[in-house]
Amino acid sequence: MQVARSRGLAGALAAVSTLSLLLIGCTSESATAPTTPVTATPLPEGTTSLPTLVTVAPGEPAPLGYQQRARVEARATLFAVQRDVTPAAGSTAPRTAIDVEVCADAPISGISSSTWTVISADGNEYTPVRGDDAPIVPVYPTRLTALKVDQCLRGWIVVDVPADAQVASVRYTPENGAVLLWNVT
Repeated sequence: MQVARSRGLAGALAAVSTLSLLLIGCTSESATAPTTPVTATPLPEGTTSLPTLVTVAPGEPAPLGYQQRARVEARATLFAVQRDVTPAAGSTAPRTAIDVEVCADAPISGISSSTWTVISADGNEYTPVRGDDAPIVPVYPTRLTALKVDQCLRGWIVVDVPADAQVASVRYTPENGAVLLWNVT
């Protein structure tokens, strides 16, 4: 009886030791670092392939839905422009939303909505609304977000654009100095 009890105790201690090691192995420093979550980017409904990568001369616009390379670090795509987005609570300002994506070909220290601009036909420029209260999801980050190689981030950016302004183009100007432009009209 004493031998059976010792084997049972030894087995229980072994199980507790193994469980402790597993729990310790699951803990990492990166779990405690403050980060903005980056989600996988699904293809748009009805799409069977990735956007076509186009090369355009500097300052020349690409068509809506085409991907452009921002030097060697990243690729960016403007998928859609949606007018008459629901205004923020307590506001009557008309809003426009742009569906954008950036994919990293090299590590990117930080991307945010502040690098995107909507341009009207009369040349006025409109910058993104600050805050994460966008009525359309997924929301593109307004705070700097790092991307690793082969990581993509896609979401909607909300911009206050007057109702009578005709959206002509969208510009992306990342920190690396590239300027990418898409025609909307």
